[in-house]
Amino acid sequence: MAKEDDMLLSTIESWGIVDVDSTLRRFCGDKELFVFCIKEFAKDENFERMKIGFENKNYQEAFETAHMLKGVLVNLGMNGIYNKVYNLVELLRAGKYSEADTFKNEVLQDFEDFKRKAAMLG
Repeated sequence: MAKEDDMLLSTIESWGIVDVDSTLRRFCGDKELFVFCIKEFAKDENFERMKIGFENKNYQEAFETAHMLKGVLVNLGMNGIYNKVYNLVELLRAGKYSEADTFKNEVLQDFEDFKRKAAMLG
């Protein structure tokens, strides 16, 4: 399993969206757990929940979901998407709903790109 995990880590690193080295330290070197978490996060439905919050103009729901996702993203070392979700949370916190509604599309696209890549992990 170790060799397979190393191959999967190399693949994840090649995406350029996950800081594998520092995140692996956060996971105490447990490569198998790290890969498992990346695969599971690709199945997360909270981005869809956030999108529905925006569609329904339920900005409190969108804010709470984005805030939760921010924590998961930072723990998984997905710094690029994390930074965008952070900005989205701050727009929502400030009541800048129109700006947030426009910006959320970029965030959702990044997550879709991640999901497509993660699906190749098997």
